[in-house]
Amino acid sequence: MASKLLRAVILGPPGSGKGTVCERIAQNFGLQHLSSGHLLRENLKTGTGFPRTLVQAEALDGICDVDLVISLNIPFETLKDRLSRRWIHPSSGRVYNLDFNPPQVQGIDDITGEPLVQQEDDK
Repeated sequence: MASKLLRAVILGPPGSGKGTVCERIAQNFGLQHLSSGHLLRENLKTGTGFPRTLVQAEALDGICDVDLVISLNIPFETLKDRLSRRWIHPSSGRVYNLDFNPPQVQGIDDITGEPLVQQEDDK
C-alpha cells in the first residue's frame, strides 16, 4: 500500500510552542520535523527566511501542497514570559525553560554538559 506524504505547517510567534508541538506530533506519529526557526537562524547570514509573513506563506502555498495548517494564538504576556526564560543548547537545538523544563544544572545542557545560550531574539 502506498503512503501519502503529509505536509503540515504550524504557525505562531516565537515562544508559542511550535517546536514542542511538532516534536510531539513527529514522535507520536513517526513523522519528520523540520524547524523553520532553526532553518531561519541558519539562513540569517544569507538574508533569507521563509515563511514569516502572510505573503511568504501564500508563496509557499503556490509551490508546495500543504495538507494542514495549525495556527497557535498565544497572549503577548505569555510569550514574553516564555522567551525571557528560554535557554538553548546550540548544537542540538534542545530547549529548556527555567519555569517548566529547567536543566538539571542551571546554564548546562543535561546530556552533553555544554553551556546553554539565550538567543538574541529571546533577550
